[in-house]
Amino acid sequence: MTPEVLRPSDGGELTRGAAPDDTVSGGSGSGGSVAGNTVAGNAVPGDAVPGDAVPGEGWPRPAGTGTATVRERVYRYLRQAVMTGELAPGTRLVEDRIAEELGVSRTPVREALQRLTSEALVTRIRRGQLEVCAVGPRERAEMHLLRVAFDEVVARLVSRRAAEIDWQAILDKLGPLDAALREGGIGGPAFAMAHLDLHMAVNRAAFSPRTSTFLQSQAFLYPTDDYVQQGGYEPIEQHRALIAALASGDEEQAVAAALAHAVRGHARRTGLSEG
Repeated sequence: MTPEVLRPSDGGELTRGAAPDDTVSGGSGSGGSVAGNTVAGNAVPGDAVPGDAVPGEGWPRPAGTGTATVRERVYRYLRQAVMTGELAPGTRLVEDRIAEELGVSRTPVREALQRLTSEALVTRIRRGQLEVCAVGPRERAEMHLLRVAFDEVVARLVSRRAAEIDWQAILDKLGPLDAALREGGIGGPAFAMAHLDLHMAVNRAAFSPRTSTFLQSQAFLYPTDDYVQQGGYEPIEQHRALIAALASGDEEQAVAAALAHAVRGHARRTGLSEG
């Protein structure tokens, strides 16, 4: 029996869904599992999380998943579901139900929820229950200020390292962004994650591998669940221009482009004009 995709019920709690027959494994078989099964009609390769999908049509592929341990797959899946709004703010997260839904033991789910709590994406409420954090106007304003400061630092660092960075690899991120835009538009989860993946690639180029690992927990600075469609927004060309400015080696030009991009992004998310 094919498990349902995790989704909140009308009461704000994750539905139990149909339980898979097997636990996660790398091999094929008749059971339901993260590896080697069909989830909501999407074929799942043996060592990968299913491909990008709109809500309710399968498990989205977290950026950069590739082959990963079970605990990492569970973490990235839940994290992406929170980041894209598939698990809406206020949704209660019940450990055993998530484990049953995904066909895994409770241990990787528990570890994933602990990591999400440390990233302020999940919060502990009464009697130890967990729920997806809500982000109010004050938090969004604070996140924008942090994003502006953070993007200035990134722009300065990548500008100083411009000659060492593989800019083609970063430009290649525009392909998935364009495909996601054509498929589901700016408001779709595929676009949200492709956009996040592009910015994380730039951030990783700015820092050492150890620091880059820390940056993964700062992805909350790049909201993915509340884009407002506005006329004149050309995400591919605007991101291409941003990358060109960062790659120019001109530090002040890079900073100006990064800050302008952050301000435009905030305007789109809030529905405000860019003036």
